[in-house]
Amino acid sequence: MGTGTDDAEADTWIMHPHAMTLAREAGTAKRSYTINMPQMALSGLGESWLSKEVGDIHWGMITGFLGKPSRDIVDADGHRLYATFARLVLEITPDLTGFAENAPLEIASRLSRYGESYFFAHHDVASSGARGRAQTMSTFAKHGLRGQNNALVKGSPVIPDPDLVPSLDVFPEFGAEYRAARGVETKDAIFECTYEIQPVHDVNGVGLLYFAAYPAIFDLCTAQYEGRTFLTDHATVSKDVRFLGNADPQDTLVFRLHSRTEKGATVHHVGSLWRKTDGRRIAEIESVKRRL
Repeated sequence: MGTGTDDAEADTWIMHPHAMTLAREAGTAKRSYTINMPQMALSGLGESWLSKEVGDIHWGMITGFLGKPSRDIVDADGHRLYATFARLVLEITPDLTGFAENAPLEIASRLSRYGESYFFAHHDVASSGARGRAQTMSTFAKHGLRGQNNALVKGSPVIPDPDLVPSLDVFPEFGAEYRAARGVETKDAIFECTYEIQPVHDVNGVGLLYFAAYPAIFDLCTAQYEGRTFLTDHATVSKDVRFLGNADPQDTLVFRLHSRTEKGATVHHVGSLWRKTDGRRIAEIESVKRRL
């Protein structure tokens, strides 16, 4: 890793499948891309790709901080710990269609932590025709006695060098807002439908419902309410996902749309996802899309 100085000799370039990552010091990352078809969707930057990418950067900074690959992260008792996102926020100006094919794209990220379990990352996203930011919050979890995804419990990793990443003295507002959302629950809905989890698309490599699948499931269910052309006629301006639980690959989810409001050319939806088997809420999601 680099020392954090401005000297070019202190920079460390890390190869990535579709980008170069420049790491200047622990807890930071910078990736540069050319926007091509793998990064695109619906004539703009793909929301799913962007969500996965900032998630990968987030975890890359954490594994760098801990000094080991994700598969080797364990607690003090040697139990395997899993990556668990608590919140994801995307905010784009003007919207995702502003990121054009073959345009340059850069994501610059920095990591901080609160205690041993909570990690926060801020990602600046910039291109020639649009820019934005993403914020990610994560903790760690391990399987409980039942070994099922609906019985995950919190865990804390072994931290070899606590001083490598800034430690926050106060739990940040971004996290406090998440905690407040956990305590507010409503089943009132203007629309409701079910969604059967598609393991090949929605489940990650360790058998958990992938964090980047939640916003995609939300959009697919919202389109059932709005009509199938809604997603092609609108582009994402912002998405706020608060992750409250997980699900097994064979589970069916219940989507509830709580509100829909319009302001000018934008449409704001607030909804939630629930496990059908036990009625447990697993996500609260807010979305703003702009009419094209």
